[in-house]
Amino acid sequence: AQDGAITGVSAIMRDIRPRKRRERLGAEHNRLLEMIATGASAQQCLTALTDAVSFVHPKVRAAVLIANDARDKIATVFAARIGSEFGPGIVGLPIDGTPIGTCGSAIFDGRPIGCVDIARDQTFSTSWREHCLAHGARACLSTPVFGSAGKSIASFLMLFDEPHQADAWDLEIGTFGAHAAGIVLERDNVIAARKAAEEALLQRNRQLELLASASNTLLLASGDEQEILETVFRSIADLLGAESFYHYRPSSDFEGLELVLAMG
Repeated sequence: AQDGAITGVSAIMRDIRPRKRRERLGAEHNRLLEMIATGASAQQCLTALTDAVSFVHPKVRAAVLIANDARDKIATVFAARIGSEFGPGIVGLPIDGTPIGTCGSAIFDGRPIGCVDIARDQTFSTSWREHCLAHGARACLSTPVFGSAGKSIASFLMLFDEPHQADAWDLEIGTFGAHAAGIVLERDNVIAARKAAEEALLQRNRQLELLASASNTLLLASGDEQEILETVFRSIADLLGAESFYHYRPSSDFEGLELVLAMG
C-alpha cells in the first residue's frame, strides 16, 4: 500500500533434503574410499558399506552377496544390520537364470532386479521369499556389481521394511553401493593376482637356481657312475619338486629295462 502498510506476505520454500542426502552420501563415499586406500580388509569395507547405506537411507538395510569364481552360486554375504542367520540362508543359492531370488537374477542378468512386495510376488521362490520375510524384508532391490572384465561378480542388496517401488533415490543408492563394492572386490583381486605372480616368480627363480646347481654338479662330478647319477637325479628331483624318482635303462640284452636308480 502507498502508506507503507503490509498487505500480504510472499514465501518461497525450497526442499533441501535431496541436497542434504547427497552430501551425506558423498561423505560416506569418501570415508569408504579412505578405508579401501588404507588397506582395510574386504570384510571391514563391505560391512562398513552396508552400514553406511542405513545411515544415508534409514529405512533400508543392505547386504553384499558375492558369487563364487565360477559365478554359478552365492558364496559369501556381508551385512551390518541384517540378522546373522540371513547370510547362511542365502549362501549356496544357484546363479543360473532361475528366478530364485533377486540377487542371483541380478548377477545372472547383469541388471538391477527388484521385488515390490515380497509377500505377494510369486516370481521368486517360496523359500527365498520366506527367508526374506523372516528377516523383516517386505521389498528389495538388487544391483549387480561388475568386475574389471565387465562380468557381474556380486550383487548389492537393499531391503525395505514395507512394500515399496524403488524410486530414483533408491536406484542412486544401489548404484553407489554396487560401485563401492566393485572397487573393494577389484582391489582384492589385484592384490591376489600380484601375490600369485610374486609366488610364481619366486618358484621360477628357485627352479633356475636348482638347474644351475645341477649343471654345476654335473660338470664337477667325480667318482663312479652310480654316485654321479644319484647326484644329478637328486638335483633334477628337487627341480621338479618330485618326492620320488626312478631311472631305468635298457638291459644289456636290450630285451627289457633294468632299474638303475630309485629315490624316495
